[in-house]
Amino acid sequence: MYFNKDDDPFNYIDNIIDKIVFYINNKNSIYPIFIIDGENLIGGPTEHRSSKVKRIFNKYNDINKIKVLIVKKSGGIKRFKNYTGIDIPNDYIFISLHANNGTCPDDGFIIELANKLNNVFVVTDDEFENRENYNYGNIINRTKLKSNIGINGRYIPNINIINNTQIIKENINKKLNFY
Repeated sequence: MYFNKDDDPFNYIDNIIDKIVFYINNKNSIYPIFIIDGENLIGGPTEHRSSKVKRIFNKYNDINKIKVLIVKKSGGIKRFKNYTGIDIPNDYIFISLHANNGTCPDDGFIIELANKLNNVFVVTDDEFENRENYNYGNIINRTKLKSNIGINGRYIPNINIINNTQIIKENINKKLNFY
């Protein structure tokens, strides 16, 4: 696909996840990309929430690396801060998915995004087993997506990609696994 320099390349991309990949690929350098499962990050006991978020943000604080924080039902950066007491670093790409409880395809989104990027690690406590039984949300209306990079719209999961993707995973406890 060729672009006229005056054209907005996003006009040529229909799939929201492809828009995000395009943005990251045009920003990325030789460094790896870390996709952080924000739902796991903010989960657990309230009294440990901010220290866990600080620990992970400090671990991935190299401004040369691309960091993508995925959070479901977050309502955006302001709500994340209200929930955790922590500001999202300015160099993070923040993506929030909005769907009813039990219907948000955030894990599928993370896997699909990881599939479409190179040199990527997924930071999560999820095991990503039994993907065939994921809840992919409302396939017809799709899941609402917001970001701090100006990419907003609706996400529909590619179930084949999700079910057949292997990822490199870093647990919050530093364990490295392949799924």
